[in-house]
This record gives sequence, C-alpha cells and structure tokens, in this order.
Amino acid sequence: MSSEGVEQRKHGHGTAVVTPVMCNPFVHRLHYSCLDKIKIAVFSVLVAPIRLILIGFFLLLAWPFAYIACACRSAEDWKEPMTGWRRTMGKPAVGFARCMFFVGGFYRVTIKGELASKEDAPILAVAPHSSYMDSLVFFYSNLPSGVSRAENASLPLFGTLIKYTQPVLVDREDPNSRMNTIKEIKRRAQAAGKWPHVIIFPEGTCTNRSCLISYKQGAFAPGVPIQPVVVRYPNRFDSVTWTWHGPDAYKVLWLSLCQVYNKIEIEYLPVYYPSDEEKADTKLFARNVRAVMAKALNVPVTEYSFDDCRLLTKAQKYELPIQSALFEFQNLRELIGINADNVREGLKKYITLARSLTNEEVSVEEFANHLRLPVSPIITEVFKALSKKKSKINFREFVIALAMVAYPIKQEDGIQRAFQIFSDDKDPRVTEAELELILYQNFGVKGSDAADIFTAAKQGNQSSVSFEEFLSYAHGHPLLAKFISSSAASSSASREEAARKSPRKEENGCVCAPVEGLPHGESAGSDADLIVKDKDA
Repeated sequence: MSSEGVEQRKHGHGTAVVTPVMCNPFVHRLHYSCLDKIKIAVFSVLVAPIRLILIGFFLLLAWPFAYIACACRSAEDWKEPMTGWRRTMGKPAVGFARCMFFVGGFYRVTIKGELASKEDAPILAVAPHSSYMDSLVFFYSNLPSGVSRAENASLPLFGTLIKYTQPVLVDREDPNSRMNTIKEIKRRAQAAGKWPHVIIFPEGTCTNRSCLISYKQGAFAPGVPIQPVVVRYPNRFDSVTWTWHGPDAYKVLWLSLCQVYNKIEIEYLPVYYPSDEEKADTKLFARNVRAVMAKALNVPVTEYSFDDCRLLTKAQKYELPIQSALFEFQNLRELIGINADNVREGLKKYITLARSLTNEEVSVEEFANHLRLPVSPIITEVFKALSKKKSKINFREFVIALAMVAYPIKQEDGIQRAFQIFSDDKDPRVTEAELELILYQNFGVKGSDAADIFTAAKQGNQSSVSFEEFLSYAHGHPLLAKFISSSAASSSASREEAARKSPRKEENGCVCAPVEGLPHGESAGSDADLIVKDKDA
C-alpha cells in the first residue's frame, strides 16, 4: 500500500505498526447544504426536464449515423476494423454525443496532455472509474473500442451505438471468456494501428476516487505500450459518483442535471513502455502503471478489488458480523501476509494454530499475541466485530471469518477451509455448534435456523455433518444456494471424475478445480468486467 494515507502508532516497547487511514472506496455519501437543496428543487422543475429532452434529441440524431455504418456487415466483417465511409460516419455521431453531455450540463471539459497514436499506444488505461459519466473519455479519444457484455449489443437504440464502437464483446456464458477476451485485445493491440484504441477501466468497478484499487490484468496481458488516462471531477458538489453503496444510476443522472454546470478533467499521461520483466509479469506491469496514475492523481493505492466490493455487498445486505470491520479484516489479512498467491498456505497456518489452542476464548491482547502483532486500531476493530460486546472472542470464529474474506467469490473454498478448522480428516466433519459458527460468519444464520440446517444436512443419526453432505444440502436451500458458487456442484463432480482418471492424494483433502483454460486460482470472467460495471453481481 502507498505510504500516503497511513499513520504510525506506538505499542509496547516502541514497536511501530502502520495503520492505513483510508475511507471505504465503494461508498459515496452526499452532503447537501441548504443552498444545494434549494437549487435541486428549482432545477428539478425548470431546468432538468428540458436538459433530459435535449439529451434524448441528440441521442436520436446520433443513432442513424451509427445504424448506417453498421448496416449490412456480416459476422466475418465484424472481425475486421471499420474503414472508409463507415468510419467517417462516426464523426457526426461523436459530435452529437458531445452535444448530449453539453446540454446535460458538462460545459467545462478540460483536456490535458495529448492522445498518443494507435501505433504508439494501442491500449488506453483509464482510472479512476467512478461513474458512467466517464464515457465522456470515449468521445474525446477518437471513439476507441471498449469491452462490453455481448448482450449489450442487442439493446434497443443503445445497442447500435455500442456496436459502432466495435467493442470486444464478452460472452458471460462462455467459461473461456476471460482468455478469449485477452486474446482479442492482444490481436487488436498487435495489428499495427489498424484497429481503434482499446479503452479499458482496469479497476473493473466504480469507486469514489479516494484511491486506486487493485487493477485487473487484462489490459496488461498483451505486453504492449499503454497510455494511462486519469479522470477528475473538480466539482464542489459531487453528483456524478456512482458506487456500490450510494445514489443509484437514476439519482446520479437527475442530480447531475440539476447542477448549474459540471466539470471534468481528462489527462493523457505519457505512454508507458513495459520492460521485458513487466511483459513477463502482468501483475508487476499493472502495479507500476497504477503507481504512475496514483502519483498524477495524488491519491493512495490499495489492494482492495472488485471481489471485495462484492463481499461488502453480501455482508451488508445480510448483516453478517464482519460488515462493520470488513476493511479492517482486509488490512489485517495483508499485515499477517495472506494474499492471493499464498492464501491456502496462509490459512492452513492459522487453522493449525486454532486447533492447537487449549483455550479458544481469547482477549484482545491474547488475540494480537497469537497473530504476533501489537494491539492496534485494526486489531481492535476486528476484535470488536467478533466479540459482540464481550471481553473475549472465539479464535476459531476469527479464522472462519478470515477464510470468508480470503475467498470472497469462491464461497465453496472458504467454507471448506472453515470445516477444516474443526477437523483434520480428509472429509472434515463438524458438530451442530461448530456448523452454527460457520453459518453465522458466512450467511448470518444462527439459532434454530442453523439447527434445522444441521439436522437436514447430516446423514442418519450421526452427531456431525461432513463438508460434502453440507454442500449437497446447500444447493437446494433457498438462502445458501444464492451464495454457494454456481460452479460448486460441477467442481465437486469434476473432482470425482479427476480422481477416477488420475488418483492422487490431495493436500488436506482439498482439490482446486479451476475452470479449464484459466490459471490456477482464477475464476471465469474475472477480467470480463474490464469496463462494464455489473451492480447485480
């Protein structure tokens, strides 16, 4: 994490601990002054409706040009870039699109730097991604191609405009979508300038611009030069930010229409040429480009990601116990050295520690000592989230929550690790009380509801339930099925099939079954949302 936005606190004998001081990047709260309320009320009646009608008018003017340019193109034609008169048809459409934003209140668009040629930098990496208003970058960058869900091309009216930009279309039903997307980006990037720029928002989701979150690696996989583009909204009242928790899309639009004017700054930074080392290591390439952009924006960086905001959504919606300290959990995970590369080994260490404790109930000082850390604000917040206002917490409960945070998308893996906290068997089993701890941390289920699940999931008169028994039952449960990965059943079947074809002993009885064609530990579609924000995830 960047050295910006941190504070150092002393503990014990002068031991220092660095504590990030950073607001939640996925939350945006509006603060209205009395003048703001009056202005919005007046503009809602006198100005916003007129602006909305004018936006629709210019949208309708732009559509015929895009439609004519796209007409009579076969599937084979779409594999090649538009040229000649078809490409020329886009100039009026771009003009009308700019007019849409102008009549919508974006009177002040400031451009800094220069857009590099397609030959010099075939990919544009844009950050921070904080609003659908960021689409203004398209219309000031010679209408580059984005990355979009395949179904968006079929939308009425907007679908034609999207198709005209010749986007890289992602089929979410295709398990190989991530690899196909990267291959297509690479093909275009290496076409010696025949295609338009490919524009990508590497954060993969919208934030409140307080920091730059972890970059997805799709933009950097081709290993070609990239032009970083940073976006700023220097407005007194921030009506444009559209995050996971804040004003919805309609409110963002209406509030923006109710401003006297809106300002946006688009800055094209110098082209970033990757070294041989960066070409071979996309993570390093992405981190270094992010550092350059963070410096230009004067904001810190953080390792929070798109996966984290999905976890936050789940935690808040179902009032899970970690929701009040989710980001402290993530910071603590970093402090104790658990990351995407060593998550299995890191969790195994704390699972072993939890089993070895003679007294599972620990105070905050004992909790910090087990983690080999001083008592700090991060430790305190995590402890408070789990203690339920008591003076001690169950250390195993902490490890269960840690597993959930470590596997925000692969829910099955996180739950399997939680089962292993209580049993060292190849097919781990848990008692009713132990299952309640797991259910509470992962789904907010406790008491009689947890007891009913235990009774229904276990086989016969046994006093415990296995992970496979629980997983089989969970797929048919109305609440649990929502969160168990849709690939869990197929993954289980794949494990059995793999065992039959190639019997082998798995470490701790755990088998990783990644989607075919993806690197170990990657999930299908993890780079598919490079530009399109999916708030329904």
